[in-house]
Amino acid sequence: MKKIELEIYEAPPSINTFYGHTGNRRYITARGRRFKDYIENHLQTLKSEGKIVSLGDARLKVEVLLYFKGKRLRDLDNYLKTLIDCFKGILFIDDEQIDWIEAKRFYHAPCNKVCVTIRVLKAR
Repeated sequence: MKKIELEIYEAPPSINTFYGHTGNRRYITARGRRFKDYIENHLQTLKSEGKIVSLGDARLKVEVLLYFKGKRLRDLDNYLKTLIDCFKGILFIDDEQIDWIEAKRFYHAPCNKVCVTIRVLKAR
């Protein structure tokens, strides 16, 4: 079974701060762009080192563990979309390929961290 395992030592911005709106136009904010660039650079480095490969157009299961340093309450679903959107086009073609998501958050962690496992459910 093909899978990708990642540890990211930065908390993703919530969807409320990742995207902005001006009229009918939606855009990625400066904070969102910094995080997206960070993820893209990290993933491209791992790909060039041969540590990960794209999963193409396979059907996928994504498991996410979010560790937050503080005790501020956070809506788990607000972080999943932004994180998964950063993987699009690098680890897989489109987030429509994801058939199954499991996620859990933890508070009072020693540092902000995201652990992600992406598994192929069915190759095309």
